[in-house]
Order: sequence, then C-alpha cells, then structure tokens
Amino acid sequence: GDNAYSPPRTADPADAAPPSGGSGSSYQKRGNVAAKAFRGLFWMVSTGVGSRVVSLISTLLLTRYVLPDDYGEVQNTFIVVWMVDLLSQFSMPQYVATRADITPKHIHHATIVFHLAGVLGMGLCLLLAGSIGPSLGAPHMAAYMPGFVLATVFQRLATMPDRILVRELRF
Repeated sequence: GDNAYSPPRTADPADAAPPSGGSGSSYQKRGNVAAKAFRGLFWMVSTGVGSRVVSLISTLLLTRYVLPDDYGEVQNTFIVVWMVDLLSQFSMPQYVATRADITPKHIHHATIVFHLAGVLGMGLCLLLAGSIGPSLGAPHMAAYMPGFVLATVFQRLATMPDRILVRELRF
C-alpha cells in the first residue's frame, strides 16, 4: 500500500556530472575558483616557508657578524621602521584585497594614498633617526636606517599589486 517503506533514492550519476555544453557554467566556475584558491594557498605556503628560511639565514648571519651591542641597535631600527610602515599603510592593502565592490578608480586612489604615506613615513624615519635613536638606546640608528628604509620601500612597491591579485584570485 501507500505506507510501504521504500528505500531512499540513490543519486543518479547523470545528476552529478557537470552540465554539458555552454561555456562558463556555474559548476565550471566553482571548479575554477577552487583551483585558483588552491594555487593561491600553494604559493602562500611556499613563499611563507621561503621567507622564513631567508629570515633564519639572515638572523644567523647577523648574530655571527654583528656585535651584540650593534645587534640591539639594528633591532631597534627595524622596530621603528616596521611601526612607521604599519601605521602609514592606513589599511589600504586590506581595503583593496577585501572589497569586491570598489572600482579601479578607488584602487588607484588607495594606491596613491598608500605610497604617499609610505614615502612620508620613510622620509621621517630617515630625518629623525639621529634624534630619536639615542632616546631609544640606539645612538647609531641613523647608520642602519637607510638599509631598512630601502628594504621597506621595495616591499611596499610589491604590496598593492599583490593585494590586487589576491582580490581577483589571480595567483
């Protein structure tokens, strides 16, 4: 009768297959996004491991060739440049990477603000290193500042293009 038990219907293999015909189906787009996300994850992990290896080697070289007193000054200089870099970003890279609704004009303006603030911040680091160094226990900070500023400028030049690629899932 009508109350008879019937086993649940198993999925028809034809239902699970991707739709045929027509390019750009929803199924194919999901696969494309997943592949891009996987490539992005691969590159992020690879570059993360690579940067840690470079950091380890540079730390070992610093501890080998830099005197302990100088090492403290180098670290103080790094902290000052890092903080100025962080504060002068105004979260522009995160804004570009996470906001899908912004236009290329917004990205352009965010990039200009990001770079102008960076130039201003790094310029202040160079100008004030001689006067703030002694108060931070690093009387020779001005000697180390140009190298850190140069490295930070190179890093900042790559930041916004990287965030645009992340935004568009282009790895």
